[in-house]
Amino acid sequence: MALNDGASGIDFTQFFVTSDLPAPQPVADASAKVTGGGSIAGAAHTGMVVQRKGADATVSGQWQFVNRETGDIVHSTSITSLLVIGNTATFSGTCRTAAAPLDPCTFRVTAHDNGDGQSGTPDTIRVDGVGFTGAAGDLEGNVDIH
Repeated sequence: MALNDGASGIDFTQFFVTSDLPAPQPVADASAKVTGGGSIAGAAHTGMVVQRKGADATVSGQWQFVNRETGDIVHSTSITSLLVIGNTATFSGTCRTAAAPLDPCTFRVTAHDNGDGQSGTPDTIRVDGVGFTGAAGDLEGNVDIH
């Protein structure tokens, strides 16, 4: 778009870039906390307390995961990222497994807080990892994003 007021002889040009996003995207929360746990689709169990107290604060907390089908028992050793947008929290980090405690593994968890059962829609969770087998599905339990 170009604008010239004619009197001063000054031109103003502004370029606009269109987005391919279908709607405005929410901004991630600077401070965030995700807690909860339960059974994932009857195949695994998880529990978490993960938080960041401000935009410049480090992420802290603990996460545990047990895959009953494979026997994997996993515990976080550090949580390096936490992103909360709306009712979705994603966090990741490094971990260790009971089967190979000296071999580090990595994980990524995405949890959807769909309310405390009032909506009729269960919370969902997805656990992905390197060094163990993850799981995904409806959570028989509860996740709270604060």
